Amino acid sequence: MWLYTPFGFFSIVHGRDADVNLLVVRSRVASDLTRLRDEYLPELSPTTASAHTDYAYRGTCTKEQFASAAAKIALAIDYTNFKDEVTRVQGDDRHDIYSEVWWVNLQMKKIDRKEMTQRLRAAGDRAHARSTAKRNKRKRDEFADNYGRSGEALAAQLQREAEESAPKKKKEAKTGLTPIKNLC
Repeated sequence: MWLYTPFGFFSIVHGRDADVNLLVVRSRVASDLTRLRDEYLPELSPTTASAHTDYAYRGTCTKEQFASAAAKIALAIDYTNFKDEVTRVQGDDRHDIYSEVWWVNLQMKKIDRKEMTQRLRAAGDRAHARSTAKRNKRKRDEFADNYGRSGEALAAQLQREAEESAPKKKKEAKTGLTPIKNLC
């Protein structure tokens, strides 16, 4: 799990060879773990460092200890804007990094819109269908107001014209030839 807080960024995972109840709290900045330990998670083990891993700094704690710390972090929220609080606590550089993450995560809106569209289509959303019907009626009425003819009458005329021209197109398609009278 990734956890972004005003005082640090953490990646919390189960240890590979660890006790089933043990979590590894990882960070890319050693002082993030120090702040976590000092303010919310005193049980966090001493920080270890390794230049050969994605997260260079690590500490361990039990799931229960981390859950308690997460609750304390949640109860301490007293700000109305997260990025402004990051700036206040850690400065502009960290704010800028968090803002980049915010912009990248904004792409999830595209996923949400796509999923919502799929759900609407799959469910055959009646409200959407009614809304579309009302919108189409408004367009027909607007056309009638502008051109003095009802939208239904126009639609019927267009349908008749389409049906009348359809057989001609079918004949052309069968032979692949265009009748001479249509060339003039």
